[in-house]
Amino acid sequence: MIIYGTKEVHLESMLLDTTICKNCQEKGNITLSVFGKHLHIFWIPLFPIMKKGYSQCSHCKNILEAKEMPDSIRDKYKKLKKEAKYKIWQYIGIILIILLFFPSVLSLSSYMINKDKNLQIDQRVYTTNDGKIGFYMENYKVSNEKNPYDLFCENGEAYMGVFVFNTKNIASDITKKDILNLQITNLISKRKNAKEVVGLKEIPYRDKTIYQKIYTADKDYGKYMYIFNIIDFGKKEDTFAYVIFSTSITYGEKHINDFTAILKTGEIFK
Repeated sequence: MIIYGTKEVHLESMLLDTTICKNCQEKGNITLSVFGKHLHIFWIPLFPIMKKGYSQCSHCKNILEAKEMPDSIRDKYKKLKKEAKYKIWQYIGIILIILLFFPSVLSLSSYMINKDKNLQIDQRVYTTNDGKIGFYMENYKVSNEKNPYDLFCENGEAYMGVFVFNTKNIASDITKKDILNLQITNLISKRKNAKEVVGLKEIPYRDKTIYQKIYTADKDYGKYMYIFNIIDFGKKEDTFAYVIFSTSITYGEKHINDFTAILKTGEIFK
């Protein structure tokens, strides 16, 4: 007996803080939500099949489907629906089928990953908790240390922390460079004898730009190097990443190019 069906998962939401609910006349309480429906077999997601959504007023609890929404709300819903991305794990079933029955795809993937000879990387990918951004790295592992990051890895000599940001959640007058400086200030303010050793560098690579600054500072058990980075994935992408590497000065000076190579492998998974 084959057990199959469909399931909806939440993709994106948006609060309409200036819209008035036509049911209760309250302002700023309507939330748009988009859900992605996927087919599953034995509860294993196979692939996405459609998106659908609703608007709900938190005051009167009135819920409207897309066809019932006023034009002013429906237009915003259509835009949110278009921008909402399926979760990468919703494709896990079809990915497994491809890997099992079409092994040649693996060889092609390995070639594509390693075709840039300037990036000495292996085929293992590490993704953030939400699955939105991934990096290809060699000799790293996910750290078990308690931390606030969306991804936190180590290789025995260096730590790598990643935060995922979305421009939709940031004021329009705040730039990605501002975010970099804010993150630097937040950490460096807690360290002694902090010193900027490399000012802002812009590193273009394919469709992305990496903004980087390097500091040294004293920590409890010695002097450390901190490589602060923002990865801008281009004007078409709302998602961007803040990445920090922390290590000893000796190791950092020898492996700064390796850190930059890891940053260049950063990808958005849609």
